[in-house]
Formats: sequence, C-alpha cells, structure tokens
Amino acid sequence: AECDLTPTNTDKGWINSSVFIGMMFGGWIWGSIADKYGRRPTLMIAMLVNAVFGGLGAIVSSFHQFLALRIVSGLGVGGSMPIVFSYYCEFLPPSRRGPMMSLLAAFWMLGSVVVAVLAWTILG
Repeated sequence: AECDLTPTNTDKGWINSSVFIGMMFGGWIWGSIADKYGRRPTLMIAMLVNAVFGGLGAIVSSFHQFLALRIVSGLGVGGSMPIVFSYYCEFLPPSRRGPMMSLLAAFWMLGSVVVAVLAWTILG
C-alpha cells in the first residue's frame, strides 16, 4: 500500500485501525445473526466476507477504497472470532475452559506479532 497509495503517517494509522473498527461492529452484528440462524452458516459467511473484501483490497487503487474494504473485511473477522471461541469452548470440559481459552487468545495475539515481524522483515 505504501508504494501505490503513498499514505501519510496518519493514513497508516487509519489503515492499521480500520480492521479493528470493523471487528468492533462485526462481533455485535454477526453475533445476533448467529443467534437467529445458527453459528455454522454465520461463520461461513463471516469468513467469506473477510476473504472477499480482504482480496478486493489488494486490487483497489485509492486510499479511501482500500480503507473501506479493510473495514468491511474487519466486519468478517469480528464475526468469525466470537463464533470460533464459542465452538472451541463447547468441546472443553468446564475445568479446562479458562486456561484453554486464555491459550487460544494468546496464540491469536502471537500470530499477529508474527505477521508484523514477517511484514517488517520482507518489506524492510
């Protein structure tokens, strides 16, 4: 994005924050849909939204289009995360739920750090 869109430091902050803005609303929206229509179909659609709009973000040529697609992609991420956590929790015995849910969350954060380090290494 930096080569094609020439973002300012403020623009870079918006790019980084945009997925989290989408996630904030995605959990709320998809959670209600999952309650009404079931978790499995909702998870599939949320993951499709994430994939399609994330992929479209790779081919747009303007900053505002890219930002909008990142927000919509974040809606998909925000929908899939709570559903996956709920599924995972269902298969754990009650005595192990707390530690295992903490471990799942830790690995999600670790994955985010690994992605950032890889991007820094590749682009730097």
